[in-house]
This record gives sequence, C-alpha cells and structure tokens, in this order.
Amino acid sequence: MLEGASALAVAMALCCAGSELAAALGVAGASISVITALTVALASAAPRALRPLVPSAEGLACIILQARARARGARRRPRRAPQGRPSAREP
Repeated sequence: MLEGASALAVAMALCCAGSELAAALGVAGASISVITALTVALASAAPRALRPLVPSAEGLACIILQARARARGARRRPRRAPQGRPSAREP
C-alpha cells in the first residue's frame, strides 16, 4: 500500500513539475513532452531508489488506462463501416 501511494505521489509531482516547467518555458502545449523528459531523467538518475515502486506503479497504470479507455468508449459511439464496395472512377 505504501509503495502504491508513493508511486502515485511521485507521478503527481512529476506531472505538476512538468506542467509548470512547460508553462514557464512558454510551451504550455508541450507539457506531456516535458513530463516524459522529467520521468526518463528521474528513472535514469535514480533507478535503485525507484525500483520498489515499479510493481505498484504498473498496477496503477493498468487500472487507470482501463478506466480511461472505458470512459472514452462510453462517450463515443463507434463509427459505422461504409456499406457496399467503393465506387471505382473510370479514367
């Protein structure tokens, strides 16, 4: 339980720091890229310190991705496939 809470806290800190850094640099639309860069830098700089968080973080990531995918699927209706064959243009 402690590892899961720690993983969530680290993720939240990285997201907040990345968003603020992107805004400070004037590229607020690129916050995902900045967050990713910070995450890779932290994982490269301190792999042993973060190793205990990996199993909990992977489990939390799966739960969050599943919930997000289901929420998106519930909001959007699937597009209908076109009926029949496409018409070929004559030269």
